[in-house]
Amino acid sequence: KYQVQLFSRDPVILYIKDFLTSFEIEHLLHLSQGHYEVSKVYPGEDHFIDTESRVSDLAFFQRDPIYDRIARRAMNIQGWRGPLAFFQPPYVQRYEVGGFYKEHYDWDPEYSEGNRITTFLVYLSDNCTGGGTNFPRLVQPRDRRWCNIIECPSLNGSDSRVEGVTFKPRFGTAIFWENMHSNGSFNEDVLHSSLPVLSGVKYGLNMFTWDLGWRAP
Repeated sequence: KYQVQLFSRDPVILYIKDFLTSFEIEHLLHLSQGHYEVSKVYPGEDHFIDTESRVSDLAFFQRDPIYDRIARRAMNIQGWRGPLAFFQPPYVQRYEVGGFYKEHYDWDPEYSEGNRITTFLVYLSDNCTGGGTNFPRLVQPRDRRWCNIIECPSLNGSDSRVEGVTFKPRFGTAIFWENMHSNGSFNEDVLHSSLPVLSGVKYGLNMFTWDLGWRAP
């Protein structure tokens, strides 16, 4: 059974322990085999490879009953988002040594109708060093118990030059966040990046909620 912890109220960020089972993770990795392609960046309607900004591979896969069960679980956590909200086609992302994704938003300022309103980032592996998910505009919590899941430079000697909050990859856990303010405007505090993988391989499942009914305020 998964456990949900509220990490931040503004922006809304949830840390979800044991979101996926070992069986579900193995199944997703199996579905993604043979489908990996070099990741691209997507400014507006355009898309192209940009190794200065993003170095990884991603694999879109066919939905099946197991994935649909995962999607229902995610929807139950975030709540109903209206009749025009749906999860965009899912994909698994793979970061090998040196792989990274520079600071970016999941919402796109080029769109005035329809956008990514929420994000689920699910870790499918943790046999790597580096590769944390960094939110440079967040403030480190005072409660040191969070140091089990985020980098705390004063405790574990992690790189203090990295600003904000960095979540450690943890097998089967998920991070959920809201990309918009309650009035529908873009929340700039959810700026985030995937830090370089130093050893091993990191796999993650990306699940984005699109709302075709969203309109720019």
